[in-house]
Amino acid sequence: MRAAAIDVGSNAIRFLAAEVDESGQLESLLFDRAAVRLGRDVFEHGRIGDELMDAAVDALVRFRRRMDELGITQYRAVATSAVRDSANGTDLIARTRRAAGIALEVIDGTEEAELVVRAVRARVPMGREPWLLVDIGGGSVEVTLADARRTLKTASYPLGAVRLLEHYDAGDAAGARRVIEAQVDAIPLPDEAGRAVGGFVATGGNADALADLLELEPDDGATARLSLESLCETIERLAAASIEERLSWGLRPDRADVILPAAIVYQRLCTRARCDEIWIPRVGVREGVILDVAKHRSVAGTPDS
Repeated sequence: MRAAAIDVGSNAIRFLAAEVDESGQLESLLFDRAAVRLGRDVFEHGRIGDELMDAAVDALVRFRRRMDELGITQYRAVATSAVRDSANGTDLIARTRRAAGIALEVIDGTEEAELVVRAVRARVPMGREPWLLVDIGGGSVEVTLADARRTLKTASYPLGAVRLLEHYDAGDAAGARRVIEAQVDAIPLPDEAGRAVGGFVATGGNADALADLLELEPDDGATARLSLESLCETIERLAAASIEERLSWGLRPDRADVILPAAIVYQRLCTRARCDEIWIPRVGVREGVILDVAKHRSVAGTPDS
C-alpha cells in the first residue's frame, strides 16, 4: 500500500511518502522537510508566533499537494513536543484543517516513543535482550527499553535539542556543557540499562546528521554504527567550532546549532548504559507512523476534500 506521514516536530516539519509491502518493508517515494522551528517560540514564549504559525501552515499545504500528486489517501499527521506545550496549538490544528484539509493529531511522549520503536524494529536486529533506544527531538528526549517483541519501559523528558540551546552560552561553553550533562545525568535510566543491554540505538535528525558528518557507511544498507570513542572526539570537535565552521562541514543552518547538545545527550546516556557503540538506523517518528498506518489502514486518516 501507499501511505504518507507528517511529523510536526519542534525543530522541523517532515513529510514522508512510501510504499509498504506485506512484510512491512518501506520503500521511500518522497521525503520533504520544512525548516520551521516551532520550538523557538514555544519554549521561550509558550506559544507559536504568527510568523512561524504561517510558515507551518504553508508547509502543511505543500505536503497536502504532495499527497494529491502521489494519489495518497492513507496518511497520519502527528505533532509532538512544541505543539503539545503550546498555548495556541489548537489554532494550528484548526488552521491546518481549513487550509490543507489535514487532520493534525497531537501525540504524547509515550506514543511518540512507541512509533520510533516500531520503525527501529524494522531495521535493527534486536533479540531477546533489551536494547536502550534514545530518540532526541527538538523539544523532548524519549528513552525506551525494548526488545524485538516488547516495549518494556519508556519515558519522555523535556530535554530536546532546541530546549537545551537555552542553556548553551557560547561565551562559556564549558559551563554550558556541564549544565547539559547534569540535566542528562538526572534522567533515571531503567535498572536493566545499567546491566546487560543488547545495544544502544540513537534516532532523530541529530543522530542522522552525526552519521553524515562522520561519513559512516551503513553496515546493511541502512544502519550505521558509531563508536562511543568517535562520538566523544566529535563532541570536542563540535565544541571547538563556530556555527560558521559547522556550516562549512555541510550541516544545515537549523542543525548546526543543535547538534552539539544532542550529541552530548547521546554520549552521556550511552556511557551510563555501558555501551561502547551506537546504532543509527536513520528512522524516526515518520517511518513509525507509516508502519502504523499500514497496520491500521482502516482507521487511518484520509485527506479531506
